[in-house]
Amino acid sequence: MQKELKKINVLQAGLFLGVFYALMGLVIGIFYGLFIMMFGAIGAASASSMGSSGGPGGAEMIALMGGMGLMMIILIPIMSGVNGFIGGLIAALLYNLCAKWVGGIKVEVADIGPTPGEAGLTPAEVT
Repeated sequence: MQKELKKINVLQAGLFLGVFYALMGLVIGIFYGLFIMMFGAIGAASASSMGSSGGPGGAEMIALMGGMGLMMIILIPIMSGVNGFIGGLIAALLYNLCAKWVGGIKVEVADIGPTPGEAGLTPAEVT
């Protein structure tokens, strides 16, 4: 059976994509943050072992890179979420506009019966 997606709720699309991208940004931010902290500690250790006096010392370098790593963990999810929200709004508005002109996306769906959990069925009873 064919169905057509005629319209997307603009605010709901923005909220969904904002949360989705914020969660993805959290994962990416954790990796970037830990990466920056790790290389800050390595750089501070190597600078102090070579006796370098041209810049911040080992403790200052670790503190600086640790702070930058934490900022990545905080800022990347926030910025990704905001960008996802705005992008979701724009994409939904453009989809609705195009769907008016040429029709919505047509998908073919099949009725496969109730899902487990509907009407108290267990997975064994569905099959």
